[in-house]
Amino acid sequence: MRFRRVSSERDRKPEINLAAMIDATFLLLSYFIFTQSASSREAQLDPNLATQRGSERRTDLEPQNVDVLEEGGVRLYRIGGATYMDKASLTEALRALNPEDSVFVRVRDGVDFGFAATAVQAAHDAGYTSVTYVPFH
Repeated sequence: MRFRRVSSERDRKPEINLAAMIDATFLLLSYFIFTQSASSREAQLDPNLATQRGSERRTDLEPQNVDVLEEGGVRLYRIGGATYMDKASLTEALRALNPEDSVFVRVRDGVDFGFAATAVQAAHDAGYTSVTYVPFH
């Protein structure tokens, strides 16, 4: 009868578990592949920072704000320092600006909805595709 020697813990060689290393490598590889494809699509976006010279319009970084308010019982529209009393004059003023930008119609408290809706319609008539209605206090 032949007796085998029972191996002890100190006689065993250390083992490396490759499954965990393969999983970690796969996760890192997939992370870099997905983030690379997202950054290449992001690089194709137009930052809209260009300015044009001559008679062409300049693109601004800030959208246009149309304030709809009532002062002294008179309803009016205000763009910057200019004041407009009716839809036709507001539409012409908005057409003179760049319709590719967005416009915010900021409505003060106390102004009826019909007058505010007229400002939104004037922006659409002027060619703006991005018009946002903002209640302004």
